[in-house]
Amino acid sequence: MDRSSGGVYPLADDPEGSISLDASSALTTLINLVSDGVEGLAKSAELVEDDVARSLFELWSSERQQFLADLHNIAARFSADDEEPGTVGGAVHRAWMTAKSAVTGDDEAVIEAAVRGEQTAIDAYEDALGTDLPDYARPVIQQQLEQIRSIHDRLTNWDAV
Repeated sequence: MDRSSGGVYPLADDPEGSISLDASSALTTLINLVSDGVEGLAKSAELVEDDVARSLFELWSSERQQFLADLHNIAARFSADDEEPGTVGGAVHRAWMTAKSAVTGDDEAVIEAAVRGEQTAIDAYEDALGTDLPDYARPVIQQQLEQIRSIHDRLTNWDAV
């Protein structure tokens, strides 16, 4: 079925099942944002001077790679368009982080940028959960959202750590 026509289209591995265009679009958005997150968190690890922050950003980037693999597995079940390697916005955000870090020379700018990136991810995950995702996708996406919220909270309260 032509996805541009709206409605639903069959799942690749379940001819009886179907998924809405909204759910497919939401999953594609998550794949793109998570791809951006992998790169953005890795870039943050490069830019910060604090060893603890660097280790955490590296860990979170690695975790985001697993998120990406999980999302690709979900997309493969219904052939969602999951081939985008990130977004232009993500590339611009990483370039901005590099420039701001170079100008300010402090980790706070990198952490603030990461907080904004995590909030963008939270919003996208909440939007995705508002669609009619297949039952097998919902718990994976919910768990990823909870981990992203935890990272967001940790970054937001960085001084308290």
